[in-house]
Amino acid sequence: NYYKLAGEKELSEKYLKKFEDSRSKIKFQVISHEMSRKNMETLKEVYKNIARSYVSHKSNNIFIALTFDKRLLPDLNKIEPQEPFLSSIRTSYYDLNMNVRVLSEFENKRHQKFGHYKMGLEITLVLLFEELRKQMKDNNRDLLKEGLEFFEATWLNETFQRRFSEEIIEYKWLESLKPAIEILLNATIQDDKYQLDPTEQMAFDQLAIKFEGILRDICQIAQIVTTKVNNKETIQMDINDLLQSKALEDIFEETDLHLWQYAFTRAGYNIRNDVAHSFLRPPHYTVRKANLLLLCYIKIARYGTLLSKQED
Repeated sequence: NYYKLAGEKELSEKYLKKFEDSRSKIKFQVISHEMSRKNMETLKEVYKNIARSYVSHKSNNIFIALTFDKRLLPDLNKIEPQEPFLSSIRTSYYDLNMNVRVLSEFENKRHQKFGHYKMGLEITLVLLFEELRKQMKDNNRDLLKEGLEFFEATWLNETFQRRFSEEIIEYKWLESLKPAIEILLNATIQDDKYQLDPTEQMAFDQLAIKFEGILRDICQIAQIVTTKVNNKETIQMDINDLLQSKALEDIFEETDLHLWQYAFTRAGYNIRNDVAHSFLRPPHYTVRKANLLLLCYIKIARYGTLLSKQED
């Protein structure tokens, strides 16, 4: 109907045929997305053991384990679309403000899978960070201290040189990120529906916005094109476009890319966009999103080896 009203007769007939073909093959079954109490207890035990293994590991910093452990992220390639029937015909969705957004082919494929990805990731992150705090406290270790030491030892604390217009400037990303990272690492987790206080919200906004610049810097170092032509002008790709570039698959782990696509593109939360345009309201600032944002930074911190290309 949408294409018909828009005068796109060919598209209307194309998707109507696709709709009829898909409908003839559809099979209905009752699906529950609620996790049983037994399953939740099992999951808690699993992440209690993971947290215990991190704390008992010979490394003196648990964030190193967090960086490389692939168990924390669901395997998107093994996830079936949440609505296989709709995924074959859906081309748009409603965003946070109930605006209609048209999805690219890439975004549509991701959008359909991210429903189950969300279930598999967000609950486990809350359980993991909660257990880590308990385990570290029991072992007289300081989560905040180890977190800050971890980031101080990564490429985010290296000096960058960039030419902006006629001026060459030097900067370290961590100098502006550290206060926000410290605030979120120190946030009190009461439960997975905990709402961040105003100071924590400010820290969240800072990290959400800065991730795009960090990703662009490391892509430029890896000699990946970060600009595009639009109306005869060259402009910087935004994070939504950048994370859809196939060139990123050559330098980043697939599971890390899926995490960032979930957090920062229109196929997932679109966090940077919602913060930049002030779409988020206080109830939207949850500990689940804070954990997700922290994990995005922990994961991108591992790619310091790419800085060896900076001199080239």
